[in-house]
Amino acid sequence: MILDHLESFAGLPVADFTTFEPGSADLPPADAVAWRLDCGWDEDRTFDRMWREFLDTVATDRSARRSSAPGGAGITTAFSR
Repeated sequence: MILDHLESFAGLPVADFTTFEPGSADLPPADAVAWRLDCGWDEDRTFDRMWREFLDTVATDRSARRSSAPGGAGITTAFSR
């Protein structure tokens, strides 16, 4: 279905950033999940704003990870400010 979202990506479970409360202690480590950032149709929460919130909330400094995608292509996940 068009509204279904992936549950895993590049061998990692997907975590939806929008489901966590700001300052939540329940956040998984940045390199333990594939983060889903979805601002959808919310005009009050643009992607730029969500990206800043994500970088301010998730410890992205420990997020350099290399994994193997289907077909053997390597994917490097890293975040920058």
